[in-house]
Amino acid sequence: MKLFFSELKKFFGIKGIGISIILIIMCMFLNTINNAGLLNKYKKGIESGDGEDTTKYENKLLDAHTGIIFSEEKYKEMLLVSNSLYVGTDSEGEEPGRFGPAKKYDKWLYETLLATMTYLGEFKDSLSDVIYNAEQVKENNKYLGEYSDTYKDKEADAVISAYTRIRENTKLKLANTRGAYMYCWSESEGINQFNYQLLIIFLCCIISIYFTSEYEGGMHQLTYTAYKGRIYFFVLKNRIVFVATLFLTLLSCMIDAVIMEWRFGGFFGAFSQPIQLVYFFPNGAIAQFCPFNITFGQYVLLVFFMKFTALYFVANISAWMAVWLRNAMASIVASVLAGVGLLQFTIYTAQMDLNLYEQKSIFLDKIFIWLKTYSPISLLWLQDYTRSYDAINLFGMPVHRLYFVLTFAWLLIVSVLIINSCLYCRRGCSSETGIIKYIKKIWQNRSLA
Repeated sequence: MKLFFSELKKFFGIKGIGISIILIIMCMFLNTINNAGLLNKYKKGIESGDGEDTTKYENKLLDAHTGIIFSEEKYKEMLLVSNSLYVGTDSEGEEPGRFGPAKKYDKWLYETLLATMTYLGEFKDSLSDVIYNAEQVKENNKYLGEYSDTYKDKEADAVISAYTRIRENTKLKLANTRGAYMYCWSESEGINQFNYQLLIIFLCCIISIYFTSEYEGGMHQLTYTAYKGRIYFFVLKNRIVFVATLFLTLLSCMIDAVIMEWRFGGFFGAFSQPIQLVYFFPNGAIAQFCPFNITFGQYVLLVFFMKFTALYFVANISAWMAVWLRNAMASIVASVLAGVGLLQFTIYTAQMDLNLYEQKSIFLDKIFIWLKTYSPISLLWLQDYTRSYDAINLFGMPVHRLYFVLTFAWLLIVSVLIINSCLYCRRGCSSETGIIKYIKKIWQNRSLA
């Protein structure tokens, strides 16, 4: 324990790390504020004709009706109330409204409630359509006889089982889920890319410096004389890497959660609600066809775990570069290029924040599907795995892509840890690798020439 705290002190003793953490927090905070539309009142919400953000009035309306379950009678009752709102002159419309800033906006605000009620009423029918389509696939396969696709049968069975369970067990009722919706939206490709770039660059820098300081200072040789040897120190250092990644992941999730609650409301109140209820007028439901029977609170925990997995993978790649190259600058450059490069390439192929929808090719789709299956970086965007049922064919069995990529990511992490331990514990020059020596030799020969 003493050695652990000694290593922790050494880690946080890296020059400039304190101010760097403060700057990282400020940058992520400001970027999330910008994503939430707090820097621009005409962004990410419903505005009145005068450009006034009406979110707080809609929240008041939704909160007043929270807990109502859809029924035809209740819907007709709300529709009658909506139709009766503001039928006077423009001058009368300027008077204070029942829900909004003025009478003339009351009907518009009430449409929020009606749109959500419509979604609740159509929810089970939409799931029934998915189940029916899966049953049709099985029926068609039956007529094909010996030419039938047995994998398609198994996949159809899995779809029927998943959505039948959700249809029977999920009870949707009116609730304010604006902040929850915006949190899920912020987890889509490209929206938080600036925050992810900052986190990856920061992790690469501090971990590279933390590991290479021993090589550049000559202390790595002394670990051979230690009682427990280099493998003990390697495990100790990786505990520090684990804690640092955990801290940064928690920080990122907390910033998003606090700002979405502050800006829209309904974030913490939606924790016990089914993820399929997360709805935002006029955008609609963000996870209507999610195949997992989970609450929004469980979704947030899953976001945290997946984000941690992706960042921990990057941290271990950075440690790999450090113990291989044994030079801080070379390690930082290599790991940043690998991490940020893969991040940007994944965003590009997803094309969520680029104006390339019309130009999106089948080739790019295939690349993105491949990245979703094998790249731990894609775990930064949970929404891509929860929009609908998405399975891969694993030896003739349908396995949900999310389960596979999580398992594959941790296998990669364990593999990189094993490689790192072998590189860290090897004997040899503690200050330079063969690559660095070779570059220096070429440079010296050039100078002599």
